[in-house]
Amino acid sequence: MKRFVCLTVCALALTAAPAFSQSIFVGVGPTFPTGDYSEYANTGFMLVGGLTFEIANNLDIYGEVGWGQNNHEQEGDKTNPVTFMGGLVYGFGGAASPVEPYVFGGAGILQHRYSSDEFGDESDSGFGFQGGAGVGFDLAGLGAWVEGRFTSASIDYDGVSETTAYFALVAGVSIDLSGGD
Repeated sequence: MKRFVCLTVCALALTAAPAFSQSIFVGVGPTFPTGDYSEYANTGFMLVGGLTFEIANNLDIYGEVGWGQNNHEQEGDKTNPVTFMGGLVYGFGGAASPVEPYVFGGAGILQHRYSSDEFGDESDSGFGFQGGAGVGFDLAGLGAWVEGRFTSASIDYDGVSETTAYFALVAGVSIDLSGGD
């Protein structure tokens, strides 16, 4: 049901804003745990995907879903961080520019899904934020991009607050759905 609601909202948003530039994006890259999370989680990977809508010159609003995996020191243990984020992207350049640097920041929910062969599974969520910078460029007619990002959330585990945080290097492609620049 959650997937249906999410897809419906995205479809309505795409049809409700035809005057603005719209794009869909997907990306993948390695994650590097930091803080509390780095005490037990190893380097992993993440996948992200979402939509952007232009709201002003060089300024976009975005919504994305992310899914990652970090194995632990203990064999059979892993964490799958799942994010639901929204925020703003500011591009430094224009449509005529072959390379466009950008910065972004957002907030939303980070779900920490822990699974273990020995101890069972557990899932907790908390308010999170993310920010980063990247560069976009044309790649065979697609919008390509490479970015560095930081994602963090403070999550309460049975009265104890811990931070799930990681840096990521993500590369991906975006497809302009509006037929514009």
